Amino acid sequence: MKTDIEQRQSIVIESMRFPLILLVLYNHMLPVTGQRIELNLSGWNCYHFISEMISHNLAAFNITFYFLISGYFFVHRMSRWEGGIYYKKIKKRTKSLLMPYLVWIVLLMGIIWMKSTLMNVIRTGGDTDFLELKNLSLFQIIWGYPLLHSFWFLRDLMCMTLLTPLFYYFCKYTKVFGILALMVIYLGAFEPGVPGFSMTAIFFYATGVYLGMNKINILELCGRYKWPSVIAAFCFLIFATFFTGSPHHIHLMRMLALILMVACVNIFDTLIRSQRIKNILLRLSVTTFFVYAIHQIYIINWLKGALARSSLSESPAGMIIAYFLIPCICAAICIGIYSLLRKLSPALISLLCGGRMQPVVPVKSNKTT
Repeated sequence: MKTDIEQRQSIVIESMRFPLILLVLYNHMLPVTGQRIELNLSGWNCYHFISEMISHNLAAFNITFYFLISGYFFVHRMSRWEGGIYYKKIKKRTKSLLMPYLVWIVLLMGIIWMKSTLMNVIRTGGDTDFLELKNLSLFQIIWGYPLLHSFWFLRDLMCMTLLTPLFYYFCKYTKVFGILALMVIYLGAFEPGVPGFSMTAIFFYATGVYLGMNKINILELCGRYKWPSVIAAFCFLIFATFFTGSPHHIHLMRMLALILMVACVNIFDTLIRSQRIKNILLRLSVTTFFVYAIHQIYIINWLKGALARSSLSESPAGMIIAYFLIPCICAAICIGIYSLLRKLSPALISLLCGGRMQPVVPVKSNKTT
């Protein structure tokens, strides 16, 4: 049986999954390169401030947290390193990571091919996506690029998972000093430059392994800095936003990711005290991977294209409204597709989601008997 604090930690982490993926959708609302913020209160500058603050700053920690909890839960039940458990978990992650990774990339390739074929039949011109696909090698499509850009996370996570024994013994012999050394490299924005081995993945996965093997409860650790972390996260978020687009922004963003992680664990620990909010978040958590995978297959780009052709794009107020609405509409469409496919073909949705069919933490009813 889990202790109360372990159970609460599981609920907090599970409740964070969907909001963190929603932040991925907001991140994809803007180009990769951030825009500098001006010191004025014009309507367009207010729009840029809000959108840059969310897309390129608040969204700084969403994927990093997934690396940390993946490393944590891989080893947290081990009292010592056990090869049998390692191989068992690798087999499980082959189903939950590798299979959906390949299936979604092949699915997108097929959709791009069908779209290009249809455009040729109706003679509407060449398809830029198909031309881009033709110019990529198979290695680039599957690994280096990858075709589904946000799948860089799954690619890196698979590499980290395979190297878990290395991380385990690294943490065992270097202790906290090894983690601090990795943190310095991470904050310095030094990158190996090898697909699958980003410093973000290495540092946060190693940190998760360190916390897990030392049986350090994430909720308890973050709870020690509850209000200081929330206040610091808010102040640093505003500060970092003003440096968006500058050469130093990446260093600020990485520092912000660390602070936001602690603050958000504490915020969600407070939110789930409401049974209604907790149940909603836990029910949505099961759709997280599907939303993450499918939203980039034209859905969010079509919605952004519709915005560009609408009257909302002509004013700052309209752009702010659309900015907040589009990711929510996109998520609702993805959840609708998920629900339909789950009813029509549970086996298909299980394949697409790597077997993620139920929330990790059971959802309790508000009704009393």
